[in-house]
Amino acid sequence: MDVANTTAHKLLLTAERLFAEEGLDALSTRRISSEAGQRNNSALQYHFGSKDALLEALLEYRQGPINRRRMVLLETLQAQGRTAQLPALVEAMVLPYLELLAGAVEDSFYLSLVSQLHSQQRQALLLGAGHERGRSLRLLSEWLTRALAPLPEATCHLRLELASLTLVHTAALWAHQRRQAQQPWSRRQVAVRTGQLVDFLAGGLQAAGRERDDTFTGSNEQ
Repeated sequence: MDVANTTAHKLLLTAERLFAEEGLDALSTRRISSEAGQRNNSALQYHFGSKDALLEALLEYRQGPINRRRMVLLETLQAQGRTAQLPALVEAMVLPYLELLAGAVEDSFYLSLVSQLHSQQRQALLLGAGHERGRSLRLLSEWLTRALAPLPEATCHLRLELASLTLVHTAALWAHQRRQAQQPWSRRQVAVRTGQLVDFLAGGLQAAGRERDDTFTGSNEQ
């Protein structure tokens, strides 16, 4: 599917906005086509085939550039011998998302979509098993786990999950605020918020561990 096609691109961006504002499951393909100004209700099926295929195309469209940006950051850290420096790794996790806040208003809708995917436990779609778009996240996870040693592996995984949730939900909140203000963030605003979030996440990731069972899932705690 060629998103450079005007109709397909309009459908893609319309779906992204509606997904962000109203949820992934509440929308019909007819509604998306109508909001995109398409009189032919089968336009979406023609260009994408189905709503699931549309979501997949949207993830490729947005997550692809984010993956490439993060890979550049990771390759730079590797060249500098800094792959064990936790704050630098966390910055590589955070920055490609927050940079969207300095762009066009429509770019910020993706952050709300990512937040929804995590809330619905569908974040595996971001990794795109077998797809290039998830390579930077997979590599980053490996390096972060090594940087957190000697914490137990189960503790590392839980903390990385908490860090990811904090990142995506915070980014979605800021994206909403950015849209309400109807103006992009400056580079300085992005840098300041990135620095604060990196410090917060890195501090939580490397905090001293508690003496407790790392197999605990939380299902029995009152």
